[in-house]
Amino acid sequence: MFKSSSTQPAEQSWSARKFMRLGLVTASILVISVGGWSAFASINGAVLAEGRLKVQGERQVVQHLNGGIVTELNVREGDTVQAGDVVLRLDGRRVEGELSIVTNQLQEVLARIARLEAEQAGVAATEFPAELISVAAADEEVAAILQGQERLFQARLDRLHREQD
Repeated sequence: MFKSSSTQPAEQSWSARKFMRLGLVTASILVISVGGWSAFASINGAVLAEGRLKVQGERQVVQHLNGGIVTELNVREGDTVQAGDVVLRLDGRRVEGELSIVTNQLQEVLARIARLEAEQAGVAATEFPAELISVAAADEEVAAILQGQERLFQARLDRLHREQD
């Protein structure tokens, strides 16, 4: 009854290119539209609300950033504290030790700078800063640093004179 025509294909193939282009164009228009709106739109409003900060469970954990040993605890659980109240005191020996180390390093660097500047200037002796000399009078470690830098300065100066001769 029915005859198939040889001019029409038995299976019709379709391409997804048309739908992909349509999706790409739609996405591009969306991105450009939102980008353009965000560039030129100004938002001149804000939502203001009043609130109260409440710590969950009415407790707040107090923690020191670097840690340490608590030597004095001035509050107990349930006490109310005000801004500025001393809640606890930490043992300062660790911090004082670190300060001492850094101070000694600073003094050594200042002595080294004075020696290097004297070498650069070509003078006969190192001139240490007055502050460093006054500290050296009271601190044997600083005095030893200054003596070491002065000995190094003299040794380098002697070597320079020998090389020139």
